Amino acid sequence: MTPRAILLALALTSVAAQAADSQGDAALARMAKIDKFASEAPSFLPRDSMTKLRALDTIAAETSESAANPYGHQPTVYRRLRFTHGLEVTFRVSGDKAPPQYTSVAISSARWPLRGDVGVGADRHRVIDLLGAPDTTQGPRLTYVGETEKVVFEITSGRVAKVEFDYYVD
Repeated sequence: MTPRAILLALALTSVAAQAADSQGDAALARMAKIDKFASEAPSFLPRDSMTKLRALDTIAAETSESAANPYGHQPTVYRRLRFTHGLEVTFRVSGDKAPPQYTSVAISSARWPLRGDVGVGADRHRVIDLLGAPDTTQGPRLTYVGETEKVVFEITSGRVAKVEFDYYVD
């Protein structure tokens, strides 16, 4: 190879590496945006108290199961509350006074507004304007995947019919 060919190859490799870094940065920023949205959008959910959570609405059904807690003396309790008006919350608690750690939230009523005005009843295009193109589209489901969180919008007749949040808990 000539010195000129070597310099050209090095320059092209550098440009390609910079483009890959830029794409990687954009992907990380998108995932961070989705994680932030998932964390902040259901702002009606209390983060500090089981009492406040139970006071949101009439509880239609409740399930509970315990698991050994490898990090503490008290077991970890996983609970699912299904409220009367289109809200289902799954969470875990470790200890009597511990705040809930949400693992999933499903919303199927406009009674529960989301930040960004993309809750039940919102136009499908509002979701895309706020979060961009979905990571996957499967039938009526638009799925957005962050680094640790996932949000799924179920669309019926061009409008949000249900929103599901899945949260990572360690």
